[in-house]
Amino acid sequence: MPYRHLFSFYWYNKNMEERFSTREKSPIEIEIANKGDLENYKSILKEALREHVDSFGRKLEDVEKRSEKEWTDDLENPEEPVFLAKSGPNPVGMVGIFESDEKHKFWNIISLYAKKDFADQFVGKKLVKRAEEEIINRGGKRAVLYFRGTKKDLQSYYERLGFKLIPGATHKEIWERMEKDLSA
Repeated sequence: MPYRHLFSFYWYNKNMEERFSTREKSPIEIEIANKGDLENYKSILKEALREHVDSFGRKLEDVEKRSEKEWTDDLENPEEPVFLAKSGPNPVGMVGIFESDEKHKFWNIISLYAKKDFADQFVGKKLVKRAEEEIINRGGKRAVLYFRGTKKDLQSYYERLGFKLIPGATHKEIWERMEKDLSA
């Protein structure tokens, strides 16, 4: 490897170390959100929609118009839990699940979002793992998620988490479908 590449790699790693070491690190805790988490849930969902305008199948403007009851309904539905990842009191990620086909124990993983500043703590991976654990606890055998077909980096990320692309299985012609067998 040429010297200049080694220097670039060292510089990049040194800057990443400094970036992550200057932040106070609290352990990441993931739990099912409840009514007491309402403000954290609102803030992390709005942040996700601002950062990834076309990735969640809804718009920030629509979410901003929601009533307080609509927000609390999201958190009070035991059939469709929302998980919040927190570092101390601050939300750093979220994910939701819901059962879509009772006969086959088929579950959707939705609205996965993790703050980039917490990449070194694998928040996204931990959220997916927690969602999968909950699906298994509820008798689920398969997890499904969708990603916008233009986001191929997400496909690669989900493949590393054990999901497989289902060719030709799209939703509204823009969302690619991936599945993971949880029975193994």
